[in-house]
Amino acid sequence: MSSKQFSQKQKLIILKKAEEIGFKEAADVAGVHFTTIYDWQRKYKGLGKKAFLAYKPSYPGRGIKEITPQQEKAVMDIWNNYPGFGPGQVRNQLRRQGTTISIRTVRSIMQANGYKALNRKQKGEISKRFEACRPLELVQMDILEFFINKLKVYLMLMLDDFSSHECRVVLGYSRCMDRSAPAFAQVFCRYLQASVQSFLMQYIRP
Repeated sequence: MSSKQFSQKQKLIILKKAEEIGFKEAADVAGVHFTTIYDWQRKYKGLGKKAFLAYKPSYPGRGIKEITPQQEKAVMDIWNNYPGFGPGQVRNQLRRQGTTISIRTVRSIMQANGYKALNRKQKGEISKRFEACRPLELVQMDILEFFINKLKVYLMLMLDDFSSHECRVVLGYSRCMDRSAPAFAQVFCRYLQASVQSFLMQYIRP
């Protein structure tokens, strides 16, 4: 596998050119994979111009390893088949098929093709939320999205917010194929039906 080496100043020139002609076109001119330029851009935005130019790679003698078309195809095939997968899951699926690609390479390929990671909460950030003072004062709907083979399925839950975060009371649930209003109504109707039955059993004797 061939490798190329660029100074930080050369990388900055390539980044500016990429903004003019596009990342894939600039990558072809520079002779590197386009995900490499995305990595430079991410580092440039994180460090700023001055720190980026002063930055020295940990292993300058290794150069830049190119991502082969076979690697990119393998990653994209898995991601297209399992669009809910993140970089770690794609890497694990590749390993099951006998292909070893680093998670950094997988993430670079996915990000270059539109993948956006979920924003994690900053450490020490305080979440603002309303808290219920008694049962059924605040009811929330939650949606769990998952895949059965290639089929996307939703599990809708109706939760009583008064209960603790560790053990919330599930008032109703429904498994459906979309997140439409009728699906929400079905969960609510199931809850009402269960509530009426519970009331009749508790207070009305035969």
